[in-house]
Amino acid sequence: MVKEEKTSSLSLRYYLTVFTVVLGGSSQFYSFCIVNQVQRVIMEWIETTYEARLDVELNEVTLHTIWSVIVGSLSIGALIGAFLVKTLSEKYGRKNTLLINGVLNVIGAAIVFLAKPFSLPELLVLGRFILGMNIGLTSGVIPLYLTELTPARHRAAAGGLHLIAVAFSNAFALFIGLPEILGSVEYWPFAFGLPGVLALSLCIILPFCPESPKFLLNNRGDTDGTRNVLMKIVGEAGVDAEFQVLLEETCDEEENHNGHLTDLCKSPDLHFPTLMAVLVMVAVQFSGLSAVMGYSTSMFINAKLDSSLARYATLGVGIMYFLSSCLAPFMVERLKRRSFYLFQRIASLACLICFTFFTGVQQYEHKEWASYGTITSLIIFMFLYGVGSPLPWIINLELFSQKYKSAGMSVSVFTVYGLAFLIMLFYLPFQQLVGVTFSYLPFITISTICCILLYKYLPETGDSETKEKPHPIRVSTRSLHYRMA
Repeated sequence: MVKEEKTSSLSLRYYLTVFTVVLGGSSQFYSFCIVNQVQRVIMEWIETTYEARLDVELNEVTLHTIWSVIVGSLSIGALIGAFLVKTLSEKYGRKNTLLINGVLNVIGAAIVFLAKPFSLPELLVLGRFILGMNIGLTSGVIPLYLTELTPARHRAAAGGLHLIAVAFSNAFALFIGLPEILGSVEYWPFAFGLPGVLALSLCIILPFCPESPKFLLNNRGDTDGTRNVLMKIVGEAGVDAEFQVLLEETCDEEENHNGHLTDLCKSPDLHFPTLMAVLVMVAVQFSGLSAVMGYSTSMFINAKLDSSLARYATLGVGIMYFLSSCLAPFMVERLKRRSFYLFQRIASLACLICFTFFTGVQQYEHKEWASYGTITSLIIFMFLYGVGSPLPWIINLELFSQKYKSAGMSVSVFTVYGLAFLIMLFYLPFQQLVGVTFSYLPFITISTICCILLYKYLPETGDSETKEKPHPIRVSTRSLHYRMA
């Protein structure tokens, strides 16, 4: 037993690779939240810039629309980047795709940094679009690379590191965006360009890191290269055992080759899990998550909080998200998927309703005590999201058999980033039209509908791989077809 522990120990090079990838790659989700704290500062700069260039005064709706395009361009880039994951990672390898991604990130960061010196707000759209492509690639390639690089019994922990780094990057962005740090009129370009520094470190160190052994074996047929990489990861004593595991996984995957995206539309048996996968992601996005990530400081200010208090409340939201995400891997493994996810969705809806109520009290009754309610509601909301953050992705993977997991994940990614773009684009203009308090009603309405449908139709997916009983998706699909007949 002692000998087995020693043979499966991980090398220093493995830990350096994981640290480099997590710091230089997973942390790039920073770009989602950096706009939160600096919204007012940059909108004033945009207004001044366009007035000087066009000699016209921008109205409030136009200004908010421009800002929404800048914020939302990241999601469009992420959508495109996510769909390039399979093509690039299969053609160039996991490590080389991350290197390409790192170069893209440096370019995108340089472009957003130059927006102010050149007085071109348009560069913020272009730069954030490129940074968004980086995030989309990152969201697929990094979990793939880390899990393929890591021995089987440590893979769950490696995947959890990616999610924790994403949460940390969001909290770090909210801290960097404070006026006392880099969120001031003078220094905000440095705040926007910071991801380029981390990406540059990735580009410098990653060439010395190993390629995915699974990619070398499956895609290149390079058995010698695979064994050399395994030796760098687990040492000479553990190579044979790990190589045997890879061979078995390769045989399984050849038998269950990936299905096509079009199969999800053509096969009646796949309609139900596909609809559930979409519904799970719609529920996440219309919980108000994207609006909170991008506009929580503005939400607090609109709820009549002092601007300084609003910024620190937003930072508190980010810290709570990070801390709760650290608990996520433990919670997800110990609780039933369906019950935990439904609790998360219903409790998040309750928090959103409370936040709307307290905002309305602040707006119309001007009660100071309501400000503490708005802060508490949003912090609890982010705690609930963070502690269950892996759930939507885990559920959506488990909804499909091995053959269709890749296609199902593509649908999930399209739904998440597509809805994120639409919400980011239309939320602020909509808020201007209907008022702050009523701007949350579409989220509450759609979230309520999603909770009802999920309660009625979402199956438990956690034991879907067991062979002793029928797959719950097939049971649910037959049941649904029977009721509709």
